[in-house]
Amino acid sequence: MLSEIRSLLFHPDLFFGKIAQMKENLLLPILIVGAGSAITLVTMGVRMLLGYYPQAAFSTLISWSSWYFFYPFLEWGFFSGVIYIISLSFSGMGSFRATLQNIGYGLFPWTLSTVIELVITVLFFKKPQLIYYDLLQTPQFVNGIIFLLFMIWTCYLWVFAIKSTHQISQRKAVGSVLLLVIIYFLTMYALTFARILLFPAS
Repeated sequence: MLSEIRSLLFHPDLFFGKIAQMKENLLLPILIVGAGSAITLVTMGVRMLLGYYPQAAFSTLISWSSWYFFYPFLEWGFFSGVIYIISLSFSGMGSFRATLQNIGYGLFPWTLSTVIELVITVLFFKKPQLIYYDLLQTPQFVNGIIFLLFMIWTCYLWVFAIKSTHQISQRKAVGSVLLLVIIYFLTMYALTFARILLFPAS
């Protein structure tokens, strides 16, 4: 198992090349995404105990918890769907199920980042009020940097996942990931703008 994890993280071309010869299995990708979601919930619980959400109602926190758990699964499906469509436009040959599986494997660095975020929260999230006064010295800022770096790592893994899954060139695989990032941020901005227009007081 450890050798497979090392292969995924540091030799993704070999890992996804091997996976391509096997029957699709979504169990491990589901566990990867689910673990990241669960750890995020634990981190949120720790922050609650530390008083990070002093003004939030309990019902609001429960609603947030449900959203934080299921949102990574929605993103996983979104990423896979967009990549599948882009790859088809590049004459890719892989199935959507294989795309879903390998995009899920590629999210493993994100899951690792949730573990690091939890550790940082437990060790250093002592005075949440400081978040508003000295941003560059807060755990929140450090967590943001770690999240960004690990998502870049995830995108790196996706390049090889797409290349192997859809049998396209590495250049096209890089282009697919870049298009995905652009489409994702445009979608998030559009949804945020729509929410502001529809619910200006929220």
